Amino acid sequence: MGAICLGLAVLTAAGAGCHRDSRKPEHLTAEELGDLEAAAARFRLTPTPTDSPFFEAAKNGDREKVATMIDDGTDVNEPAADGWTALMYAAHHGQLEVVRLLIRKGADVNRADPEGATAIFRGAENGDPQVIDALIRAGAKVNAKSPDGWTPLMASAFAGRTSGAAALLAHGAQVDEADQSGLTAMFRAAGNGHDDVVRLLLAKRGNANAAGPQGYTPLMAAAAKGHTHVIDTLLDAGAAVNARNADGRTALLLAAAKGQAMAAAKLIARGADVNAAGLDGRTALMLAADNDEAGSRASERRCRFSCEKCFQLLLKRGLNHFAFEILACEAS
Repeated sequence: MGAICLGLAVLTAAGAGCHRDSRKPEHLTAEELGDLEAAAARFRLTPTPTDSPFFEAAKNGDREKVATMIDDGTDVNEPAADGWTALMYAAHHGQLEVVRLLIRKGADVNRADPEGATAIFRGAENGDPQVIDALIRAGAKVNAKSPDGWTPLMASAFAGRTSGAAALLAHGAQVDEADQSGLTAMFRAAGNGHDDVVRLLLAKRGNANAAGPQGYTPLMAAAAKGHTHVIDTLLDAGAAVNARNADGRTALLLAAAKGQAMAAAKLIARGADVNAAGLDGRTALMLAADNDEAGSRASERRCRFSCEKCFQLLLKRGLNHFAFEILACEAS
């Protein structure tokens, strides 16, 4: 069944008000929508294909070829067309032996690419702890920042590299450092559903309620993307279920705005206020209804039947059992 219809059933059964609001939803920010890829686009740079034998050898781990080319006069710090150095390519692809060779041959570990990221950022994206260790021992700055304020730890958290994040933390990475948007590694991991990274950051005393200037928390990021396991992890660690952002929206409101029915169910079960409204006056039920109205006509009849079926199950079983019934109904 449709997730949005399911969300309406969950919210109605939980006691949410049914008054409708005729206003159209406003354009939401990237963070509100959980669109972390868009929020990080200016930092993340996928290397462009190169025909250069030197860079190809570096990223493919051909240590002998890299060594021969350097001995024949190739500049170890020569950048490719995209601004990446051989060290960045090797680190990004987890080529430990090439990384070690390039360092011995004089590669600048703190040289930045056009995005302001150094080799340790690229190693952090890959997450190989040995590559990260080699770069740091050679002088790479573990808490280096890109122009947007990203750190290597954020890069590992965003990519879900638990081992990489652990290596960075072991070398002194600041767990709650924020970027220029005021968002931490915890937010990046939560929004991408990387529960293991979230647990690691919490174990290192990361702040489950860290909020940026606009009030977005890791829980809101997880809710907007529907990552129910992360929601549980954060709430178990003391995340405030009814915290509000600058628009007055809670994690439940953000889940409803994105049609994340299972996330909404999880939040309600953990104490979310189903009748909370943002500064625009819209409740979770209103936001879910707005999404429902945007659905296709082809699925409308099935959607209504499914919602009614779930709604009746919820009423029969009671709120404490609705999560199981939702799963059963969704699978039927």
